Amino acid sequence: MRRWTIAGIVLGVIVIGGAGLWWAHEQPFICATCHNIRPYYESWASSDLLANEHAEEGVRCLDCHPFDPIESAQEALIYIGGAYEEPMAERSFPSEMCTECHTPQELSQRFASRERNPHQGHAGETAEVPCGVCHNVHRPSVDYCAECHPPTAGDEWTLPPVTPENHPLKLTGDHGSLTCFQCHDQPDFQGLAGYTCENCHPRPHPYGSSDCQACHTFEGWTPPSFRDDAHPFPTDHGEAQDNCLICHPREDYTRYTCFSCHPEANTIDEHAEEGFTKIVGNCTACHSSGVEEGEDD
Repeated sequence: MRRWTIAGIVLGVIVIGGAGLWWAHEQPFICATCHNIRPYYESWASSDLLANEHAEEGVRCLDCHPFDPIESAQEALIYIGGAYEEPMAERSFPSEMCTECHTPQELSQRFASRERNPHQGHAGETAEVPCGVCHNVHRPSVDYCAECHPPTAGDEWTLPPVTPENHPLKLTGDHGSLTCFQCHDQPDFQGLAGYTCENCHPRPHPYGSSDCQACHTFEGWTPPSFRDDAHPFPTDHGEAQDNCLICHPREDYTRYTCFSCHPEANTIDEHAEEGFTKIVGNCTACHSSGVEEGEDD
């Protein structure tokens, strides 16, 4: 009987303790027990930041930061062992998390009495500007409007962002429909942040350069449209007509041949008739423009 009593007490302690821990882990104050998280808790509890505005509406930490027992256990071990880094790495959150509460309808109603709703033309399928660019929760938000819209835009603020004239990539063709954040993940729009052409265009040439602009314009990839100064030989010559494999039968494009269209035996005979008994294999040494001597270019 005594053993059952002890077992019941132990079980009760486990149940009550477990329930208490489960309740505690849902409370924002538990987040502040880690000193590197405390500033985030304080911004939620009392500040002039968006975190405090959410707190006043009853939004708690776990409403935006879902509990993952495995991840939480790993973070606890890292914290106890002192293996964490400071400052902590920033984590990005998808806009879909914000729109669970802030729907387009709710935003339209909120800005109905104002002259403009800044979310129109920025949020949604057309612009895809992430919410976090303009709205920071635990840090002061920054006004980046002038990065895209000149201060003198007036009524033209409702138009799409102005494309900078000195943009290194000409935003024409399909590139003209890109949004800034498909290549730039920082609102200062400086650099590509690790993006290259291959992010959208898997390299079509196994041994080619990743500098697509060295050979191609951006009017479209199909058919190829070489820059005039990029290829040493006219790409519309004869039957080639921009078909690389006519002259470059190997996939690495490192060697070329003229014999696909000009059989070697015929070429030797024709040159012999002109008095050239020895010809070199580099046809472009004499025919740089792709035409016979004396023929109009």
